Amino acid sequence: MLAPKYPQQYEFETVYINELVPEDHLVRLIDMAIDFEFIRDEVAHLYCAYR
Repeated sequence: MLAPKYPQQYEFETVYINELVPEDHLVRLIDMAIDFEFIRDEVAHLYCAYR
């Protein structure tokens, strides 16, 4: 005998990384203290300009 089929249910949950990392985490403190935007200019030649 086959088991009864239950309707498949899809559940979605939105999770934001900012909500998972505490405000006083070391990575957040480093991010606030150092501007890493210079890296984009340094590595731009390694990536396709059209994407």
